[in-house]
Amino acid sequence: SMLHADPQCTAEPVQNCCGRECYSCTTEIEAEPVIDAWQVLRSEANVGGSVVIADWRGDWTGLGLAEYLAAAGRRVRLAVNGFAAGEALQSYVRDTMVARVAKLGVEIIPYARLFGADGTTAYLQHIASAEPILMEDVETLVLAHGQTKGFGFALCSSR
Repeated sequence: SMLHADPQCTAEPVQNCCGRECYSCTTEIEAEPVIDAWQVLRSEANVGGSVVIADWRGDWTGLGLAEYLAAAGRRVRLAVNGFAAGEALQSYVRDTMVARVAKLGVEIIPYARLFGADGTTAYLQHIASAEPILMEDVETLVLAHGQTKGFGFALCSSR
């Protein structure tokens, strides 16, 4: 499958089954499997033993997925597009979540923007230095990127 890692992509948003709009267009990622956070949470995808989570938002999603997958015995690398995992969270929430994933052995890679993927390699770029970051032996790439309007409404209307 080919997905675009950049939530600023100019392609039309795609409405999915839970009512939120996710960005998708055809460039940069040529790897299988590439899944989004919601597919993991809804158990809609088989997740391999070695996982890279590309966390664009810096909220609970990346950290929560990292904890969930690491607790299930997977090797997890959390690449965050900021200075720290969970930077959008309040400090006491962030620090508690970071402590939990650290105890589970999750590797956190800060300042990392997903650039692409192919085969078993995820390509990232350091957002300050622009240097490449290569992550090899990736069995599953999970995108924890943004969504647009409709998310809260979808939660309320899905009950």
